[in-house]
Amino acid sequence: MGETGLPHVVSFVLDGDGRVLDGTLLHAAIECIDAAASPRAMFYSISCVHPSTAARALRDERAFSDLVARRLVGFKANASALSTEELVRLDHPEGDDPESFAGGMWGIHEEFGLRILGGCCGTDDRHTRALATRMADAGSA
Repeated sequence: MGETGLPHVVSFVLDGDGRVLDGTLLHAAIECIDAAASPRAMFYSISCVHPSTAARALRDERAFSDLVARRLVGFKANASALSTEELVRLDHPEGDDPESFAGGMWGIHEEFGLRILGGCCGTDDRHTRALATRMADAGSA
């Protein structure tokens, strides 16, 4: 992507231990890509995991660092806490109720400062509305 010269974002799927799918710790993956890419990614995000999985991963001091705090900006979450493998085996979307999803996402924002929030597998317009309401309510407080 860097070779195109266009702005770009790199997004990772994490396990609960703060590792990307190839087993690399999140901070090491960001460090490696930042060192190799020119221009660097605008920022990094997490995708396709439940808010509880992302929170557990980011609370792990082996995965979280000052670099992660500076470069990790976004999160597009699954509505389901099922693993990626379990979700693939289903023949239907699965997920938390919209209010629980919004609460988990807002908790990620408050604890880790992630500013770009959205939905992935198992989310729909109800989840997006619940998250938007949570964000608007916090902005007016």
